[in-house]
Amino acid sequence: MKKLIIITAIASLALLNSCDEKKKLSTDVVEAAPTSVKFSNPKHNFGKIEEGEKISYEYEYKNTGKNALVISMVTTPCGCTTPEYSKDPLDPGKTEYIKVTFDSKNKYGKQNKELTVIANTTPPESVIEFTVEVEDKKK
Repeated sequence: MKKLIIITAIASLALLNSCDEKKKLSTDVVEAAPTSVKFSNPKHNFGKIEEGEKISYEYEYKNTGKNALVISMVTTPCGCTTPEYSKDPLDPGKTEYIKVTFDSKNKYGKQNKELTVIANTTPPESVIEFTVEVEDKKK
């Protein structure tokens, strides 16, 4: 019984410590010297595609602040949407792209997807989004 209590206490401390570490890592970039970002077109409409197609779009963004811009994460609504982006600092005034690929396999009808870009900006979250109408290719 004592061993069980000790093991449980050690596991709890390890879990709490790992949660604190994850929180620290995720906020390090956000707490870096703040800057600002501007997306040239944060909303994109792909129009109509057939189910099963993979489509991509590159969201252009510019560091409009005075410090280097670092994107720490881009969250997606589901596994059907994949972002590709540079993790290198972007100097003020420079432009870069986030490439977003959507896999329409087993998706039908109007799809609205929002991605959240987390960076050392104020506020730390920016939203980019797209819509697409996925048609059944059997029609």
